[in-house]
Amino acid sequence: MVRGIWGSNKHELESKYLDKRSMEGGTGMVAFGEMASLMNSNQSGTDESGLARWTVMEFRGGDGHKTKVLCGYVPCKNSRVDSGTSYQQQRRYFIHKEKKDEEPRTRLLQDLKALLDKWKEDGDRIVVCLDANEDIYKDIIGRTLTDSEGLDMVEAVHASSGQKLGATHFRGSRPIDAVWTTKDVEIANACAMPVGYGAGDHRMFVVDLVKESLVGPQPQAIVRPGARRLNSKIPTSLRNYNRTLEELISRHKLREKLQECFDPKMSKEERKERLDKVDEEARQYMLHAEKTCRKLKCGQIPFSPEASLWIKRTQFYRSLLRFLNGKGKNRGNLKRAARRCKIRNPFSLTAEEVGARLRECKNQCKHFKIHGQRYRTQHLNKRLEAAREKQDEEAERRILQIIRRERDRAFWRRLNFSLGKRRGSSVASVQVPDGEGGHVELNSQKEVQEAIWNNVHQSRYHLAEEAPICQGRLRGEFGYNAETLAARQVLAGTYQFGEDFHEGTKRICEAISDISSTVQMDSIDQIITREIWQQKWKKKKEETSSSVSKLHFGHYISGAHSDKISDFHALKTSLALVHGIALKRWSRGLCVMLEKKLGVRLINKLRAILLMEADFNAANKIVFGERMMDNVRKYRLMPDDIFSERAREATDGGLSKALFYDIVNQLRRPAGLASVDAANCYDRVAHAISQMVFQAFGTPKNASNSMHEAIQEMQFFLRTAFGDSTESVGARVELKTQGYMQGNGASPAGWAVVSITIIHAHKKEGHGATFLCPISKRSQKVAGILYVDDTDIIHLNMERVEVMSETHHALQFSLDSWSQLLIATGGSLKPEKCFYYLIGFVWDRQGKWQHVSVEGDEDYGLTVILPDQSRAAIEHLSVNEARITLGMSSCPSGNADSLLAKEKDEASPSPLDLMRDKAMAWVNTAKTSGLNRRDVHFSVERKMWPKISYGLCANSAPYNEIVQAMHKPYHTLCALGGLVRSAKRELRYLDGGFYGFGLPHWGIEAIIASVNKILTHYGCESILGVQYQQSTELFLMELGRSGQPFLENFDLYGHRITDCHVKELWNRLSRFKIQLRLGNIKVAPPREGDNWLIPVFESLGYSKSEVDILNRVRLHQEVLYESDVFGADGRQIDTRYLRLRGQDEKWSDMIFPIQHIPPSHLRLWKTALAQLAPGGRRPRNIGKFTSAGHKLWYWKYDPISDRLFHSDSGWMEAREYVRVTTNGRRNRQSRWVPSPNIVEETSGNLCTVEALGENAVRISSHVAPPPQEVEPETFLEVLKDWGCLWLWKELKISNSSGSGTSSRLEDNGEWIRQAISDGTLMGVTDGSYIRELCPHLCSAALILECQSGGGRLVLTLGEHCLQANAYRGELLGLMALHLLLLSFNKTWPDLGGKVDIYSDCLGALHKVEHLPPGKIPSKCRHSDILKNIMLHCNSLSFKRIFSHVKAHQDDHEDFEAL
Repeated sequence: MVRGIWGSNKHELESKYLDKRSMEGGTGMVAFGEMASLMNSNQSGTDESGLARWTVMEFRGGDGHKTKVLCGYVPCKNSRVDSGTSYQQQRRYFIHKEKKDEEPRTRLLQDLKALLDKWKEDGDRIVVCLDANEDIYKDIIGRTLTDSEGLDMVEAVHASSGQKLGATHFRGSRPIDAVWTTKDVEIANACAMPVGYGAGDHRMFVVDLVKESLVGPQPQAIVRPGARRLNSKIPTSLRNYNRTLEELISRHKLREKLQECFDPKMSKEERKERLDKVDEEARQYMLHAEKTCRKLKCGQIPFSPEASLWIKRTQFYRSLLRFLNGKGKNRGNLKRAARRCKIRNPFSLTAEEVGARLRECKNQCKHFKIHGQRYRTQHLNKRLEAAREKQDEEAERRILQIIRRERDRAFWRRLNFSLGKRRGSSVASVQVPDGEGGHVELNSQKEVQEAIWNNVHQSRYHLAEEAPICQGRLRGEFGYNAETLAARQVLAGTYQFGEDFHEGTKRICEAISDISSTVQMDSIDQIITREIWQQKWKKKKEETSSSVSKLHFGHYISGAHSDKISDFHALKTSLALVHGIALKRWSRGLCVMLEKKLGVRLINKLRAILLMEADFNAANKIVFGERMMDNVRKYRLMPDDIFSERAREATDGGLSKALFYDIVNQLRRPAGLASVDAANCYDRVAHAISQMVFQAFGTPKNASNSMHEAIQEMQFFLRTAFGDSTESVGARVELKTQGYMQGNGASPAGWAVVSITIIHAHKKEGHGATFLCPISKRSQKVAGILYVDDTDIIHLNMERVEVMSETHHALQFSLDSWSQLLIATGGSLKPEKCFYYLIGFVWDRQGKWQHVSVEGDEDYGLTVILPDQSRAAIEHLSVNEARITLGMSSCPSGNADSLLAKEKDEASPSPLDLMRDKAMAWVNTAKTSGLNRRDVHFSVERKMWPKISYGLCANSAPYNEIVQAMHKPYHTLCALGGLVRSAKRELRYLDGGFYGFGLPHWGIEAIIASVNKILTHYGCESILGVQYQQSTELFLMELGRSGQPFLENFDLYGHRITDCHVKELWNRLSRFKIQLRLGNIKVAPPREGDNWLIPVFESLGYSKSEVDILNRVRLHQEVLYESDVFGADGRQIDTRYLRLRGQDEKWSDMIFPIQHIPPSHLRLWKTALAQLAPGGRRPRNIGKFTSAGHKLWYWKYDPISDRLFHSDSGWMEAREYVRVTTNGRRNRQSRWVPSPNIVEETSGNLCTVEALGENAVRISSHVAPPPQEVEPETFLEVLKDWGCLWLWKELKISNSSGSGTSSRLEDNGEWIRQAISDGTLMGVTDGSYIRELCPHLCSAALILECQSGGGRLVLTLGEHCLQANAYRGELLGLMALHLLLLSFNKTWPDLGGKVDIYSDCLGALHKVEHLPPGKIPSKCRHSDILKNIMLHCNSLSFKRIFSHVKAHQDDHEDFEAL
């Protein structure tokens, strides 16, 4: 074990010194081995001033023994004020920070003496190591430390050898370095090595201190758990265990005893008593079977015949020596043992000769302890060769498994030890508050256990009692397990809430009622069959720790290989679940205390993991973790807000947050985000709420009772460094334990359904944000971004533009709602870990925007509500201050303040800086790991890259900056891997197949990660899918050049786009000439001869800066195309576009980014429009409408009835205008004035009018409206409209002529509609792939046939691709079949009925039938086909019934028998 502490100056402000590769000054220490395990991290650290003048380690032993070791550096005096020396660094700190001009050496001595005096008063032993830069015997520092009336320390070398030190610097003449100790530290020996030993230009000191004088005579040893005899990987052990246990189960008729518990006349208490008795009896039999399954032997020496022989000889000579000393041993047994050990005439040896041979045997054992692995490898290779010669395949397989397992274990142990995350040791001490703002450290076993029980088990696990439902009248109405009439009424939606009913609890109960009305009651199966039990346990990890009963995972994994044992376990567990019984053994848990942060042992910072009984946990995972969550997915109740759901990733949550910031910046609308953290989420759930939530999601009441009652009656045993406790604490009569507990298999699922209920209630009040795509109008309502207990509450109003104060109030109301809902479930927010952003915008005189800073304004403060209904303020962050959530750094501006990250501990660096820091930390660890070059090279891919690439998909840093960031870490890493640093950089990233070093190229990997994410999510109905589409559509509108913005030139037009993730994706694609085409945005000029407006301006000769200005005005005026600024006739400029659009006006059905336009920009806009229509009219008018377009037309003219209509409400209703004639004559100059008539249905031409006063208008022009979309008459028309006609080239349909989409249907395919409606349509599909003939070609065939003889449709198709294989062929057929079904549904939208789908590929059928609703996982094979089916074919109006058919039945069956 190695532990170290180092420090450097944190306060240096001079950039010329910060930018250098190294900084002068700094101190550090490293502890090894046993002393490292005794280091107390809480009292270890660096100089409190942050100048790193010294570093301290405290070593703590038993009975309060502790020693502090200080390593310090006293700087040399330096008069150059602008130098980067340590002396001047400290001087600058005192001047700028403390406003004092102090001499650094004098100040250091004062601070050091005060610190040492305090330690001495506290009774600590002290060791001081200093580079004093002055004579340690004659000058003040040495004399201060050795002053007999002061610190009274001794210089170690002089005290040990009696001689004073000479010069300790290789150019010096005086001793300037030394080690001093207090007199209670025993010095065994000490010396100063000659110059050249060790690192640096000072002499190295070697001081041997007696360990007992530092940490006491008996420092606390860590008690390690005993080894397990039972190991299912050892066939003999597995076989013996199962044989013994099966025999005991049969002999004592345990299954018959369980069957007696089915008696319906038996009360619950009697049934529980009998089950507990059978369970205890079975436990004893299982432990007995383990005890007899195999013998344990010491594993310090790897087994080999040679090592075994010397071990046995050692044992024999010990026995012989005892025999010669008259201590008794059977002579015959000794003779037989001697023959086995190949020892002749043992009884002729004297005691001295036996002792000599025993010493030789011990030396040989030491040799094998060091080199035994080599002999074992030779032994296994010999056994492998022997098995191959005998052609014993089973023995060969098992030996190969052993070789591979031992090799991999040794390799990964070495790698993980050198490069893995440092883990905290077992808890041997804890720190508890002393009531005066400080902490007291407890060290003895009794003190530690009492502190943990009092502060965790009897405090934390009762915090759910603060929920309103657990107090007062509601406790009486609902009880602990909600088995009352009130609970049933809540589930049924008939409960009458009183006026004093807690508002948050009321909303939770209403949400429970809503969910209960959707999900079928008791729809979850609570019985666990033998087959399910075996299936689940065979996949478990045997090394997992279990509970206090000693029935570890190995018992159940081994039992899963026996039908009789598995049947007994499954029956016993099912009995308990069905009858709502918590076995007594299930209510005994072993609590393991872990350090969340290495070395931090504050009682409130420890993580409590409860090791529950293995079978109880397995049952919870099956019933709640799998079946209940399957119900959630079945009824589509899992909101997209939760990113901890299966098939979703934490990086998706971080990317969603980054896209939220991007969308806000692209829209320039005020928004807010509050990051809130639920305190002890798994431990703070009221069981009354939990019980009703579980039942609402279809869990039977008894199954829920079984789990909840086990927790309520839980007895907590404790595992610390002192071992497992024999005492326990638990629930009291008046106060039961609540929550789910970390370590419970039902906890993730339980918290998920509680979160779903909270989100349902929160959204019901209208909180959150609706992401609305401005062009496609796709939308998604989102309450926040959740990953377990980490929650980001968001607010963004897309319906109207808010001011900052409105956004602030809305975010506060949302926080209040979330706080109250969480309190209602028993939870609470942790204010110190919460923060928020308010995002607003201001514009300068040139119309350029920037973020507004309001973080210092008290009027914009936010608070959260606590369980006692008090409020606590949370931190308001600047938009430039980044924070890490879900392991990813982000901030609203996208430009994290690096200086703020250095000054503020909580602040995070930018995503790129964080990535670089991770890389440098890993490289520095690898430098000291001692691994060979091959291991370093291997660990780059397996250890380094997964760590630093996390979150790369959301990193929007420019490509060049990403590439630049990787050079420094790789420069150091190349030397470790054997690559010359002077080699060209390109060799570092060249693949090993081309003789390169094969390091991941950060820029290329960033492109891959971002493209992978957009291909995975774009177009999906998930949050990320809608966010990607919204951001892309805003990008398209801001660019305003074409419907395929990613194909435009980034170098020419990139500066016009708001910095965002999509923009950087465009940059990366453009750099490598990768084409990304959008297929689901229907955007094109709506009139014949029409064009996008910005290219038209560019063609008129405007400069780059002028086009940029025109583009901003265009966005404000809500214009995309040239026709938008013209009237209905397409020749005259629409006069409203000559003025600035008001903020409350809408001229388009799209949502455009907000712009502020100065007068000079409007003048340029008017000039540009005048050039489009010289003299007010175009030379030629724009053509007729081909599509509706996005422009809003507020006027319609009906030439038939000669009526004019005006509407501001989207033509839901309109006001009629009447013509005012002159002398009874009509003409184009006629005035129209409003009439009192309001009409609901209007028709006519699109019209442009000109105002003639306050109410009167005249018609400037009108034009026929765009043609209406024609509904398809046949499914073939739908297929033609989709394109990709090659798919349907070989389509053949009965009762029709021709093939493909050109087929002529006699009855428009009416037989298909009738067959689906009657449920007689059957679809059969099969794939084909022959690697030997065409390795890159797969094909499929399908038949759709009416079983009543209505008709048949046959299709064959093939696909040429590099991914071709048989499985893809099967999926290709299923995709074609689903697209045909979709075309039927497009033709007949309200069609009901069903279609039977058959295939011989069970895997493909299962994959298509159970496609997730949100996205196809990124690593899924053939995701292009699956995504096509998921997006378009998962919401058909008729049912699909999937069935599997065995393949190749015609090989052994007659055709008639098929």
